[in-house]
Amino acid sequence: MKRLLIFLVLPGLLLATTSCFSTDESLQTYPGSCTTVMGRLVTNNGQIGVQGATVQIVWRKFLGSVAVTTKAKATTDTNGNYRATFFIKDAELNSGFYNVAFTVDTNKYLASDDEKLYLLKVERDTTIQAADYLIPRKAFVNLTLTNQSKLSDLVDVQFASAHGEPLLPSASRLIMTVGYTSDKLPGINPFAVAADQPLFFTLFNSRNGAIVRNTDTLHIAAGTTRTISVSY
Repeated sequence: MKRLLIFLVLPGLLLATTSCFSTDESLQTYPGSCTTVMGRLVTNNGQIGVQGATVQIVWRKFLGSVAVTTKAKATTDTNGNYRATFFIKDAELNSGFYNVAFTVDTNKYLASDDEKLYLLKVERDTTIQAADYLIPRKAFVNLTLTNQSKLSDLVDVQFASAHGEPLLPSASRLIMTVGYTSDKLPGINPFAVAADQPLFFTLFNSRNGAIVRNTDTLHIAAGTTRTISVSY
């Protein structure tokens, strides 16, 4: 059997190659030539696995309208690891693309409706080790403006943190922006931000026609609320 290794190999996971199960519309079991995807869903800046999340291997093709087939389903274990095995049909070998879709508890995790990891090369009779995928837990920020009466221009407050993959702040997918105007606070306050990992705070405001930029790095524990005062 060929092994296609992408990023990081997790030791101790055994492959069963005698058959595989596809959860597409035919619901058939296929003998041999299976494709297995293994990976890990993490939180806490990549240090803790997410247990009990739903993982789906999905094939998509655009044919004027979008064709979507769920090929396999799995659930993450206590360490956030998952393993899903499926069969690639002839029609899927050279068309469309595959992704790994994650579903978590949005009451606890700062997740969107589109948490996907794209698989760049998928073949039959192959084991793919996917990159870790990060979904932060939720914390909250309550923003206040200390001298709002002096405000004449827009004050822009941004919070950014690593999300998805790879686990690099510079590759952050998730950037939340909250703007102050002279007459109101943000529409939702307090609001959710990434917890238990570096949260990059940037404040932009305008003074005498010039843009002033201030930055800071915060760490907020999951489930807690931090009040941040912003001065114009």
